[in-house]
Amino acid sequence: MIRHEGRTFETTSKTFAVHDEEELRDILLAHLNGHYQGDATGEAFRKSLKTGIRIEDNNRAAFVATCQIWKGQKELSQAIEQLLGYLTWRDCKAAIVAFNKHNAKFSGILEAVPGVFQAHPLFRRMRSDQGSGEWDFDMISSRG
Repeated sequence: MIRHEGRTFETTSKTFAVHDEEELRDILLAHLNGHYQGDATGEAFRKSLKTGIRIEDNNRAAFVATCQIWKGQKELSQAIEQLLGYLTWRDCKAAIVAFNKHNAKFSGILEAVPGVFQAHPLFRRMRSDQGSGEWDFDMISSRG
């Protein structure tokens, strides 16, 4: 659903360009709640932190995400740390949803993302490159 909503953001960019990170997240949440019947929440507590998006199912987070406006590789690395800080052993899927509002050369972002994950100390492997700005990585769950 997030992938399809992102494509809508791209094809009708004038409509969404005026929104900040929280507003874009809220638009995603509105569509997720239409499907998950209100079980998607934003700014929800996970451990001692607040996550951008959480979808609960059977007393666990079936999906946890953090959202960010793309500002560069350093900020993406920080977002990885933030996301990993949200997760518990009960969680199923996690994602970073990055919005590009300021970079005309989107291909440069697409080239940079895999390297940021691969350089992270908890990186295990890249499972797949889904294309169109979507990747699937395995990360080790903790440093301990």
